[in-house]
Amino acid sequence: MTGSSRHSRAGLRFRSCTNSPASLRLANRLGSLPFASRLQLPANQVPRHCGGPGTDNSCHMMLFNYATKELVKDGTYDNLAITQRGITKAHPFDPTHAPVPFKDLDGKSAVKAFPDIRCFESTSVHALRMVKQAYDDAGLDFAPLWKKVKETSAKSFSFQHLIIDPELTKLYAKLVSAAGLECRTRPEYQLGYNGVYGRMVYQDYMGTIDLVHDLEILRAAIGLEKLSLWGASYGTEVGASYATVYPDRVLRLILDGNVAVSNDIYAAAELWSLSYEQVWNGLAAACDSDYFIEGDIINNNNAFHTTTGAQKEHVASQLCAAMPYATEKVYALLAKNNDQFVNIFALFQAAFEGGSGAIMDKGLYPAAPMLMACLQSLYKQGNFKGDGCCFTIKEPGPDQIFTDAILDTSNPAPLSLDKSTVQAVALVRAVDMADRLNAEDVSRLWSELRLKHPLGFLRAVNIFAVATSPNLPRPVPSYGSSLATLTPLVIGELHDPATTYTAAQMMKQFFPQGKLMTWQGYKHCLPSIGTLRLPNLYNETGLNTGWGAHDCMDRLTLYLKTDELPPDGYTCPINGPAAGALKWQHAIDAVGRGICLHLKD
Repeated sequence: MTGSSRHSRAGLRFRSCTNSPASLRLANRLGSLPFASRLQLPANQVPRHCGGPGTDNSCHMMLFNYATKELVKDGTYDNLAITQRGITKAHPFDPTHAPVPFKDLDGKSAVKAFPDIRCFESTSVHALRMVKQAYDDAGLDFAPLWKKVKETSAKSFSFQHLIIDPELTKLYAKLVSAAGLECRTRPEYQLGYNGVYGRMVYQDYMGTIDLVHDLEILRAAIGLEKLSLWGASYGTEVGASYATVYPDRVLRLILDGNVAVSNDIYAAAELWSLSYEQVWNGLAAACDSDYFIEGDIINNNNAFHTTTGAQKEHVASQLCAAMPYATEKVYALLAKNNDQFVNIFALFQAAFEGGSGAIMDKGLYPAAPMLMACLQSLYKQGNFKGDGCCFTIKEPGPDQIFTDAILDTSNPAPLSLDKSTVQAVALVRAVDMADRLNAEDVSRLWSELRLKHPLGFLRAVNIFAVATSPNLPRPVPSYGSSLATLTPLVIGELHDPATTYTAAQMMKQFFPQGKLMTWQGYKHCLPSIGTLRLPNLYNETGLNTGWGAHDCMDRLTLYLKTDELPPDGYTCPINGPAAGALKWQHAIDAVGRGICLHLKD
C-alpha cells in the first residue's frame, strides 16, 4: 500500500499469460529470486512500457536518466519494465525465463505461458500459394498479376514496390489477409471452441485492453493502492487506457511520444502518414534558413556566390547540402518513376528510423546532415556517391526474386515466419481497432494517402494488416477521465519520425486536468540525459539534445518527486530551426568516421 516501507532492489518485469479469455494470469519474470521476495517492493512503482507494440522488459529508462536514476537509488521509486503478451525476446535481464509461478483455476496445473505469436510473412511462399489457389477457385486470372510480381521482385528487395503499384495493392491486401487466416489455424495458438466465442485463438487476446487488465492484476498482486505509469511511444496508449479504465488507481502518469491512433481506420491511416512530413518540413525549413540567413542572402552578401575554389567549398560545407528549396528537389525526384519513389522513401526511412544513428533514436546528428547530402547527390548526380553521403540500396538476393517455381506445390515451401516487430504491431492493432476493409477499399484508401502525403504514406503500411485482419476486434475505449486527481504530464516532440505532434495535442484534450509540455527537438520521445552537466551546443550531444531536453527532463523529474506540473503549454527550446546541425561538413565528417545510413534488418 502507499506509504509502505517494504523495499527490493530487483526491478519487476512481467509477461501476461492466459489459459482462456476468462482466465487472466500474471507471470512474474524475476530470474532466480524466490517468489515470496518478489512482492517486497517499494510503495511507488513505475511500470514503464517502451513502445511498439513489440518491446520487451529490457527497457529500464528510469535508470538511463541522471535525475530519475536518483529516484530509484534513493528508494523513492522502483522501475518496472514489462513484456507484452504474445511478444518474447531474449534480453540480458532475464535470460532464463523463469517458470510461471501461478496455478490455473483448478489450483493444480501451472498457468500456461502466453506463446510468442509468429505468422507467415505476407509475401511468403505459403501466402502466395494460398491466394493463387483462391484466384483459381474463383475463376479469376492470376497470371497478369503474377507477371508483375516477378518483374517487381527482380528490381527491389522491398515489398514496398508491391504496394506502390496500384495494380498490385489489392493483391498485397489479399496476401496479408491470407497469412493472418493461416495463422489462426495453427495448433499451438488454439484455445479451443466456445458457444459464445466460437474458435478461440491467442491472437484475439493480445490487445491493449488485455495489457491494461494485466497491469491491474499486477497492482493488486504487489499490494499497491495506486500505480505511477510512464508510457513512451505505444506505451502512451497503454498508460492512457489504464488511466481510462482504472482512473482511481493512478498516482502519476507520464505520456511521452504519444502515438497517433484512432479507432477509425481512415483517421488512423491519415495520422500515421503525417510524422515523416512534420520532420521533413522542419528540416527543410532549417535548410532554407541556412541559405537565407547563414548564407547572408538577405543582406545581398552571399559568400557562396562571391567566392571561388577552396573558399567557396568551405562556405558550402558550413551550410545545408540540399539548400535552397530542398523540398522542391525531393518532389522533382519523386515525380520520375516508382523506382525512384521507393528509393527516396528508403533513404528517408534509413535517416528517420534506421540504425542506431537515426533521428528516431539519436536525434539530428549524424542522420539529418547525411540525409541532406544524399538528397543533393541524387538530385545532382543521380546516385548516392556524393560527398557526405553513404547509403546503399540493397539488390535483391537470389532467394528474394520470385519465380514460377514458388507456385509449384510439388516443391516444399520454406518456413518463413515473420520475425519483425511489424507483425506484433499489426496483431495488437487488429484487436484494438474496430474497422475492417475489403481489398478494394484498402486500395482506394492507399491511393488517396499517396496523393495527400507522398512523403509519408508508405509509413502507414500497417493499415493493410489491420484493415484485412480476420479477427473480431475488441476495441479500446475512448481515452479520458474527468477525475480531478488524474493530472498526467503529456509530452510532445515537434519533430518525431515515429508519430505526429498532433497526437500529443489530442492526448491532452482527452485528459483536461493534465498539462502539455513540448520539446522542439528531433527524436522519438525525450532523449535520455546521462549527466547533470549541460552539453556543449556544438558537439554531438549538444546538437541532438541542446539545453531544452535537460529542461524538459528536469520538469518531468520534478513531477515524479512532488506532483508539480509545468505550466500548460510549456516549451523546451532548441537553438534555432536545427541548431546548426545540418552543416554539410557534419555529413562529410560522419562518413569519414565510417558512418552510413542504413535500413533496419
